[in-house]
Amino acid sequence: MFVEESILVQSAPEKVYAIVKDMERYPAFVPSLKEVLVLERGDNYTITRWVSKVQNFTLQWTEKDTFDDDSMRVHYELIEGAMRKFEGDWFIEPSPDGNTVVRLTVDFELAMPALRDFLGPMAKKIMRDSLRALLIGVKAESEK
Repeated sequence: MFVEESILVQSAPEKVYAIVKDMERYPAFVPSLKEVLVLERGDNYTITRWVSKVQNFTLQWTEKDTFDDDSMRVHYELIEGAMRKFEGDWFIEPSPDGNTVVRLTVDFELAMPALRDFLGPMAKKIMRDSLRALLIGVKAESEK
């Protein structure tokens, strides 16, 4: 399932991109995130472990985050976790009015039968809400 959300941020693209790249800080401004831990850091990537509370479930996963500083884009993809597929992109784009448009995409597929049965009908809405919460948190942090 593919989901895309976007938000207008009243801040410079470079500031927004720096906040998006600093994933360890996300739990401070995204309530559903309990932990984001950098396990490995390379020249243009990180390996991060995430812990999130979704409904009554605690989800944990590890992903690789690849940074393209020239285009201010972050690509992420699942290494291991409760999903069969989980990958997407952050796009940080200047808007004509001098602000920044942030787009966040995810393409995902639930793996665990219990999660598919429980969340299946609502999975897209839950994921959309999660993306929206991330964007709202990044917006608030960027506009400080």
